[in-house]
Amino acid sequence: MVLGQDYADNNLWELMVSDKDQLSSTARKLLVYIANQYGSEAVKLSRVLDRLRQDDIFASYSREYLRKLMYELVEVNALSPVGERGWYRLGDGEMKAGPYHRICRLSGGAVAYHTALYFHGLTDHYPKVYYARTRRTLPGDRTRQVVDGIPLIISVTSSEVDYELGLEIRRDQLGDSFEITSKEKTYIDLLRAPDKSVAGFAEVASSFVEFREELDLRLLSQMAFRLKSKSLLKRVGYLLELVGRNDLIQALSIEDRSNQRNWSRLDLSMEPAGIRDQRWHLDVNVDGEFLLDRLGGERHEGVTGRD
Repeated sequence: MVLGQDYADNNLWELMVSDKDQLSSTARKLLVYIANQYGSEAVKLSRVLDRLRQDDIFASYSREYLRKLMYELVEVNALSPVGERGWYRLGDGEMKAGPYHRICRLSGGAVAYHTALYFHGLTDHYPKVYYARTRRTLPGDRTRQVVDGIPLIISVTSSEVDYELGLEIRRDQLGDSFEITSKEKTYIDLLRAPDKSVAGFAEVASSFVEFREELDLRLLSQMAFRLKSKSLLKRVGYLLELVGRNDLIQALSIEDRSNQRNWSRLDLSMEPAGIRDQRWHLDVNVDGEFLLDRLGGERHEGVTGRD
C-alpha cells in the first residue's frame, strides 16, 4: 500500500512527517491502512485486528504484534479513545464521538423518543435522559447505560415492523453514522409513551402544533395505520383536528378507521380526567387552555373536550 490521496484527505500527512521518528515503518503502514479503511469513523481495535488478519499485507504478523503496533499509534495520539473501552478514532485526543453514534453503539438500536425530538430541532428542552429503541433482547442491567454523564434508557420492541418504521440513517458532526426515528415516527412513539419526553404529553402536543408545517402529516397517519392501534389513531385524529386538518381526516377516513367505542386517554401518562371528546372517544386529560395557548389564539373544533 502506498501513501495516497485518501491518506492526505484524513489530515494525517503532517502527523506522519512530525512523528516519523517515533513510529516504526510497520506502524506507519498500519496508520495508512486505518486512515484509508475507516477515515474519521470510530473503530473498535479488536475488530480492526480481526480485519487486519484477513489482509494480505498484515496476514504474516501475529495478533500480539499488531496490537503492539496499534498502541504505538495511541502513544503518539494518532489514535485517540472516544469514551467507550476499546474504541478509538484517528486524530487529536480532544476529539469526541457525538452522543448519537455512541447511543446506537451501546443500545444496538436507534436514537428515539425525546432524544430524537431534540435532534430534529422539534424541542428546546435539552435531554436530561437519552432514549434509544432496539429490537434485540437485552438483560435488564443493560437497558440502562450512561453517555457523557447522562443516563441512557433503552426500550426493547419485539415488533420488527414497529422498529423499522420511519428509521433513518444520519451522521453526527464527526461523520459517524447512526440510526434515528424520523420526525413523524418520533411523534408516533411519543404519543404511545409520553413519559419519554422531558415535559410529557404537553411537550409532545405543543411541539406537534408548532412544527406541523414541517411534518408529512399524511405519512404520520399512514404510520399509525400500519401499527394497527385504534387508540393511537384516535390520538392522531385528535391532533389533526386540533391543527385544523379535517381535510386529511376525511381524505384518509381516519375517523372511520379509529372507530372504537371504548374510551382511551389522550395522555397515557396521566389518569382520566372525565372530560370526554365524543368524536374520538378520548378522555381529554390535558389542560385545554394550554393547547389553546400553543395555537397562538387560533381556535379549532376539538381543542377542548366535548361531552
